[in-house]
Amino acid sequence: MKPLNPRAEGFPDRLVESLELQWSDLEGLLRQKPYLPSTIKAISDHFMVRKGEATPWHLDGVFEAYLAYFHSLNTVRMTSVLRHLKQRLPNLSANTAIDFGSGLGATELAWSDMFPERKLEWQFVEANPTVSVWHEKLRRSELNLSDEALWHKSIEAAVKADIFFSSYGLNELDELPKAAIGANIVVLLEPSDRYHSRQLMAWRQKLIEQGFEIVAPCTHQQGCPLLLNSKQDFCHDRIPLIKPSWFQKIEDQLPIKNDTITFSYLIATKDRPEEFGSPNVARVLGDTLREKGKTKQMVCRSEQREFLSWLKRHGEAQFLPHGGLVEIPQQAEIKGSEVRVGGITINEVES
Repeated sequence: MKPLNPRAEGFPDRLVESLELQWSDLEGLLRQKPYLPSTIKAISDHFMVRKGEATPWHLDGVFEAYLAYFHSLNTVRMTSVLRHLKQRLPNLSANTAIDFGSGLGATELAWSDMFPERKLEWQFVEANPTVSVWHEKLRRSELNLSDEALWHKSIEAAVKADIFFSSYGLNELDELPKAAIGANIVVLLEPSDRYHSRQLMAWRQKLIEQGFEIVAPCTHQQGCPLLLNSKQDFCHDRIPLIKPSWFQKIEDQLPIKNDTITFSYLIATKDRPEEFGSPNVARVLGDTLREKGKTKQMVCRSEQREFLSWLKRHGEAQFLPHGGLVEIPQQAEIKGSEVRVGGITINEVES
């Protein structure tokens, strides 16, 4: 039996508070809005068939469906990403932020939950004016924020800020926007499919060339091993989702099941991040792969494409959560792309 995954993520308190201000009875939400499951499915089908296209905001009931389902999951994703930022940059200094592809404000919600003491002046970049209006109303009612924010239709209109956030938007561009290059911290969140993930991996090198140091998921500044040594592999995260009962009731009527949620992300900074304390810290990139006579799991710690390997004769392979950090022991045997760790306990690093 697998142990409880320490990387499991629940719904942030600020998200739940904001939804309760929209719908006082979340447990009865499905009774109030019986059309939610069918609308959520229609939006999901749209994303599957027309990958990369904008959300179909014209659909009836799309605002409520998006807010309850997709906005909630996006807030959980960004919360997980910001957890890495807080760990590696515990003393970060920031007063201003740009949110490119701001939608209904998932990034600000996640930030206010993870960094409640650090209030930012926000610039939101959203091409759809209807969505911006919804976001502004939500922001004033749900978050009870009196601070003014700026809304832009294009990234070119944004002025320099300390942090540049992008959610599902940067892959629409051919080059890094000036707003990203001019920031001190860049946080990028993209879908977990091969195309978008590999595009994000390419943006990584461009950030390094602009003087940034990669904070996460990478544990090194060398070339990306998946781009250098593979035409198929892609880097993405997977975290178990702790679902509230009201959300589970909606999901029970959907063909979509989110016991885990996936995404690709990248955090870069011009500051010096906290050191890991060991040169042998690696990011677990893959799920467990069972092959004849052994079990493998992909890890990343350099530009070499590597797999932890447990031979069958050494017994059951150790469970290591996808996306977590581990310290590879010095005594591990290197055989080609395999790091053989059978009979050795792999220590997990807080991630």
